[in-house]
Amino acid sequence: MYSREDFLKEQVVLSKLFSNGIKSSRLSHAYLLYGENSSPLLDSALFIAKSLSCKKGGLACDECDSCIRFNKGVHPDFMLIDGEEKIIRKSNIEELSHFFSMSTAEVNHISTYVINHIENSTSEAVNALLKTLEEPSGNTVAILTTDNRSKVLPTIVSRCQLVPIFKPDIIQKVNSYKGEFDRRAYYLVSLMVYSEERKNEILDSKEFNSAYEVCLDYLDALIRKNEDPNYILIRGGDYLKSNKCYNYFYSILSTIFTSCLLDKKDGILDVYTNGLNPYKKYLDKAVALLDEAKAKSSANMNFTFTLSCLALIMEGK
Repeated sequence: MYSREDFLKEQVVLSKLFSNGIKSSRLSHAYLLYGENSSPLLDSALFIAKSLSCKKGGLACDECDSCIRFNKGVHPDFMLIDGEEKIIRKSNIEELSHFFSMSTAEVNHISTYVINHIENSTSEAVNALLKTLEEPSGNTVAILTTDNRSKVLPTIVSRCQLVPIFKPDIIQKVNSYKGEFDRRAYYLVSLMVYSEERKNEILDSKEFNSAYEVCLDYLDALIRKNEDPNYILIRGGDYLKSNKCYNYFYSILSTIFTSCLLDKKDGILDVYTNGLNPYKKYLDKAVALLDEAKAKSSANMNFTFTLSCLALIMEGK
């Protein structure tokens, strides 16, 4: 999660908007934070939610009882629904409404909820949320996030104050990285999440390392032709066994393929982006497949089928 200093430095628009809203007592009842893929959307939303309950007023101090409870995940006036983890359903919104209908333990409180990746909602969930946004409680603030505004229902957008979220300078952070993990892996994870704590959790996880290993083996086979790339994919289908593994696999390959398409020369992925040039005419289609598979992973899109489609695309079929 953001520190106060980093938030002020990296999210200037949101910090000014929020600070002015606090000073003038004119906070919106709903915000929609939007940005590119890998922008710190959730981190920004959580920092604002924590700030709204901070006992010192203004941006979160990380010292008062309220901030400490928020950091521990036990604040009684906050709820998170994460659409990155699974599809948001009507029952999640009903649970949210029930949660805030209960009496709060806080005095002079503002209740806050964050819905991360609102675009990953069923139509029933969106309709239920619309009712909540149309009849806002005077002491409840909603913070929604998305990295694809075009997929958010216009009626949701129209009821929120829109705020852009900006990506930090990732290349600078990676070049100054002195940690224990592979710098290339650190870069790829930095494109997925913002906080250093979360990055280390992912880099240390079996799911990420399994997916990372399969991706590198596959890319090596494509570029060096030392093994049959299709065999690597078949082996990967047997080796990777969870949605987390699948999503890491999709994200890693999509990032590297996109870097090649954009001719990015950042000194981090160059060995792969240069080596993939002979496959460049296939990469647009491959990225579209991988991004679609990731978007539908919560709906159990078949991983083996996706790998088969990828193999055909990379063969020009």
